[in-house]
Amino acid sequence: MYERVLAGGRECGNTCLDTQIVEYDGECTTCGDYSRPSEDRRRCQRDECNDRQFLQKDGSCIYCPAYERREPGDLYKCRADPCRGNEKLLMSGRCLACADYTRVLANGKECGPSACGYRSKLLRDGLCEECEAWTRADEHLGYECVPSTCNYRQMLKEDGECKECPEYTRPAPTDAKSCIHDDCGDRARLTTDG
Repeated sequence: MYERVLAGGRECGNTCLDTQIVEYDGECTTCGDYSRPSEDRRRCQRDECNDRQFLQKDGSCIYCPAYERREPGDLYKCRADPCRGNEKLLMSGRCLACADYTRVLANGKECGPSACGYRSKLLRDGLCEECEAWTRADEHLGYECVPSTCNYRQMLKEDGECKECPEYTRPAPTDAKSCIHDDCGDRARLTTDG
């Protein structure tokens, strides 16, 4: 509490509250909502809040909760920016686009790659796309679909994997998508490698 002082420095018996200023005539006046007395108690003032703070009824600033910022044009409320598409929400309450080949995760606050299976490639927007028949996702990065490189005894399956040909057969020479055996005729014998 502060005491009012009359002309000549004499104290008056009335005192001002912490929320009041002393007017020129010595009267106490209460500061309105969202303001408080200045240090010299001569005027009402409020703090200057940054975009991560909001103004309290007592005229002081307080930080917004995590993942929120002050509502643009409103000193008294905090909110999170509405993120769109493939954006994540930052601690500052603002949105940021996810990097290539990542997707905003379920919590909306992190980005990460989708968990694509071996038959799907990872797209630039972080989603998965099924590979065409006879191909599978590249083992190194998973950004493209490629056929497997099968050895001379294997055929290429529709799912992009290699499969050993049974005895007495070999991969078809035209596309290696099936196993065949040679027709040797009457005078030749078929070997185990087809």
